[in-house]
Amino acid sequence: MISRPRKPAAAAVALVLMLTSFLAMPINAYANADVLQCMADCIKSEGKAEKATCKSRCADIPVSTQPENKDCMATFKQCKKTCEGDKDCKKVCKTTLLNCV
Repeated sequence: MISRPRKPAAAAVALVLMLTSFLAMPINAYANADVLQCMADCIKSEGKAEKATCKSRCADIPVSTQPENKDCMATFKQCKKTCEGDKDCKKVCKTTLLNCV
């Protein structure tokens, strides 16, 4: 069996390409605290029996007017091009494709 030299740089590039698509989503650090404060205030005014009402009133559900157009296959193909035959790199690309939503 012939062993091929591994290309860690190619795997790293593939991983960076895949992570950039996941890190593009905005994250609000204070949203959780706001929801908890809203729930506490609502339960004080409505009572513990109305937790379901408070959950729907305080829920932080973003409403998008335009759905995110994410092309998982295009990202996978771009990732795979950087691998140049490296099996580990291709596995990273495949795993990311399978987890893409």
